[in-house]
Amino acid sequence: QSNGKIVLAGHANNTDGTNDDFALLRYNTDGNLDTTFGTGGKLTTHFFASPDDREEQAEAVAIQADGKIVAAGWTMNPDGQIVFALARYNVNGTLDTSFDVDGRVTTKLRAKPEDDADFIRDVVIQPDGKIVVTGMSYDSVKDSSDFATVRYLSNGTLDSTFGSNGIVI
Repeated sequence: QSNGKIVLAGHANNTDGTNDDFALLRYNTDGNLDTTFGTGGKLTTHFFASPDDREEQAEAVAIQADGKIVAAGWTMNPDGQIVFALARYNVNGTLDTSFDVDGRVTTKLRAKPEDDADFIRDVVIQPDGKIVVTGMSYDSVKDSSDFATVRYLSNGTLDSTFGSNGIVI
């Protein structure tokens, strides 16, 4: 971050220990956890409330000019599909409700069978505040993966001026 603090994104066991959730850690410049972030410098985020727990992993993190934190990766939606997932956090680690409605956005890239899968591998924030993610989209019909890029507006909606409604595969 601009203040020298370090934010890491990944995944960690959720509270019931059945699967992983998005996980972020923030360290002070001296290497100690920043206790002003999340709970004791740590936070986890679950995307869907469902009777059966879902696997979720953050693969990348980017810091916006205003200090907000964007974590990007993938989650399994209630239909059992693996989809792009982003969460945006305020500087203190709380979800930013101005991003979508609850600070979390998911995107299924293809309108194809349940066993297609979309994985974000990296994220960058453009100077204009738009969020660009890149990764892969598995097409079960072709049995192959394609490079995929999606651009979101700063509020979490797809940027319709990019590719096909914000999506390029």
